[in-house]
Amino acid sequence: MTLSESTPIPRRRNQIKLILMIVLAWGPLGVAQSMYFDGWGIPVHRVNQGQLVQGLTLADFQLQPVWSPEDELSRQESLAGSASEGSSWQLILISSEACEEACEAALWQLRQIHTALGRESDRVRRALALTMSSPKVEPLTQHFPKLKITSMPPQTYRDLLPRLADTGDSSRHEVVVVDPNGNVVLSYAPAQIGKAILTDMQRLLKLSKIG
Repeated sequence: MTLSESTPIPRRRNQIKLILMIVLAWGPLGVAQSMYFDGWGIPVHRVNQGQLVQGLTLADFQLQPVWSPEDELSRQESLAGSASEGSSWQLILISSEACEEACEAALWQLRQIHTALGRESDRVRRALALTMSSPKVEPLTQHFPKLKITSMPPQTYRDLLPRLADTGDSSRHEVVVVDPNGNVVLSYAPAQIGKAILTDMQRLLKLSKIG
């Protein structure tokens, strides 16, 4: 074998080494980008604990204010249109009945979740949506003074049920997460009110730069 015939071999080896170095350097970055932006390689149930909601906004709930811990002007505004609410994430408990023992227990859990968010808690507000025409809210305002209370038309609630988390019973209440742009992003059944919501909120607040 002549010298001219043997010289391409080291050159090819160098090219292969260069290609391997590029793959090793940029491969993990490409995988990370696919996982972050597309959810590639991550099972859905490990990304979100709650049920993903698409194409639903807070305006679709047709909420009307009943009681607000803020000043009189904010009480006259709907939850969907309030400027102060519009820049925050929201945890909204929806109840299809009077807010009694089970509902109050859920509100207490939401308050604990809110507190557990620590310094990020200022980015989140809590609200209750009752599907009753004239809900009695006086005890709730005493027990949960920072809770905003609203009402939702019963028919609107029934129309939205198929798009919310299945509670598995007839007396329903669930929690929805609303982003600062007014999009409903996640829904939770009563059994999920607790660590599942806290885990998702911590992740959302970490990734989000809004609100």
